[in-house]
Amino acid sequence: MIQMLPASVPMRVPIVYASGVFELLASVAILIPSASRQTGILLCIFLLLILPSNIYAAVQRVDFGGHGAGPTYLLVRVPLQLFLVGWIYWFAIRQNT
Repeated sequence: MIQMLPASVPMRVPIVYASGVFELLASVAILIPSASRQTGILLCIFLLLILPSNIYAAVQRVDFGGHGAGPTYLLVRVPLQLFLVGWIYWFAIRQNT
């Protein structure tokens, strides 16, 4: 995952670990009805913030994923990420307004 960030980004390792911890916490928090709307908003923001790293990695053809798809996998992640933003909005944010 560190390779998905440009070398000019400071503290790449802590950023990757922090994003992983955030994803784990959010996966639990979104299941809690009283926290699901706020968690959904945070997840949408998070996915939009990390979108440039997926685009960067796809354009730079970063060999990622430990499988033969490599950069092709990253190109699929971009529309999937936009789909996930819509899905989270529909089920966690819109449903709880």
